[in-house]
Amino acid sequence: MQRLSPELFSQGIAEFDSDERMTFKNTKPAFIVFHSADDNFADGFKELIGKFYSDNEALELYDVLVCEYPEIPESYNITAFPATMYIPVGGKPIVVQGYTSSNAAIKDLAKYILAT
Repeated sequence: MQRLSPELFSQGIAEFDSDERMTFKNTKPAFIVFHSADDNFADGFKELIGKFYSDNEALELYDVLVCEYPEIPESYNITAFPATMYIPVGGKPIVVQGYTSSNAAIKDLAKYILAT
């Protein structure tokens, strides 16, 4: 899992501070977790998502620490954390805000990304 800064987000995912923010640059499906330092991200979420990723190498996996880079989630109107963004190649992103379990994220990941 790679941590995204504003620079890395703009280089590899999409511009988030312009009208082009919905033009995604990814060549593989991507999954981004937006989390704060005090949420449940470390409590099993990262490990389960990491296991899922190792079984699906065509997937890019990222995280954004929102307390360090609030401008990224703000540009997508993400306000509840943890939140997840599913980005199919050539498709529009799907944002789910306020996950409470990693199992729910895995289920949606399979539905939104791997089924396409």
